[in-house]
Amino acid sequence: MHEAGPSTAADTQTAPPLSRPVILAVLAASAAVAGFAISNQSFWIDEALSLVVAMAPNPSEAWLYAQAVSGSTLQMPLYQVYLFLWHKVFGGGEWAMRAANIPWILLAQLAFLVLLRHKPKLALTACLLAAVSPILWSYLDETRPYIMQYAAACWLVAAIVRFSSPLHPPLATRHTSLLLLALALATIVLIGSSLLGVIWSGGFALAFLYLWKASPADRPRPALLSRSVLLVALPAALLIAALGTYYLLTWDLAGSGHHRIGAQIFTVPYILYEMLGFAGFGPGKLQMRLEPVRSLARHLPGGKIAPGGPPGKPPETGNGCREKRSGQPGR
Repeated sequence: MHEAGPSTAADTQTAPPLSRPVILAVLAASAAVAGFAISNQSFWIDEALSLVVAMAPNPSEAWLYAQAVSGSTLQMPLYQVYLFLWHKVFGGGEWAMRAANIPWILLAQLAFLVLLRHKPKLALTACLLAAVSPILWSYLDETRPYIMQYAAACWLVAAIVRFSSPLHPPLATRHTSLLLLALALATIVLIGSSLLGVIWSGGFALAFLYLWKASPADRPRPALLSRSVLLVALPAALLIAALGTYYLLTWDLAGSGHHRIGAQIFTVPYILYEMLGFAGFGPGKLQMRLEPVRSLARHLPGGKIAPGGPPGKPPETGNGCREKRSGQPGR
């Protein structure tokens, strides 16, 4: 077994796990912060496109609206289903629709509070950083799938942190099955929230495979063909396969509607470019789509600035509108 550092050992051995009242208090505070972060400002264009689908009177009409809108809205199936149901219960007001993010931010906080409850300092620090994060506040104020993706990722990250610690307490058999189910659901949510989630779910799968292979021989671990694993893995695999089929079938449709994005060979490299954070330093999404090579060359040292204006000025779209937020992922 690996030796842990003094601080980790002390935290694990002496600090009591988070109690239920503490967990409930953190969740209540998180809900209050999320409610404060959400505004009732008018919808901007991408939010409005999601709302168009959610406002449909029935699922068949919603599917027709999604095809008409197309673009990235068509390729976030699970989020659009969730938003459709939320709209039917809470209405279509700006604050009410953005409040659909509150359950997801609470699930994100719950991931740290439950999976890392035996590391209370780490769990509470993670929750505090999330509560004061400007980026999360910005995403809480959007009717888009970012907080849903964040919640799913938090469960997967918290599980990686827990099982990468050599001193993590073993789980009872019943809890192991529940954890496997939670991680499978998190993976499905991440994949179904949007096409971009497929990339990150692949990275998480590789991380878990590495942890499983590298775990010490004296530490119990579920066999890959055990009953509990198969009961979770087989239905999850079917759902993931169904989502993959959906993305393949709608790939061309996403480029054929009113808000089309166009399926091009440059789409995949740009996703990696944007999600690794380079969009804040180089050309924006519209420039990359119109001139993928020249736009990059202009932002290299010694390159010339694009003729659209000084750095930071949003480029104009074909209909005279401006992109509201050029540095955000996967529109």
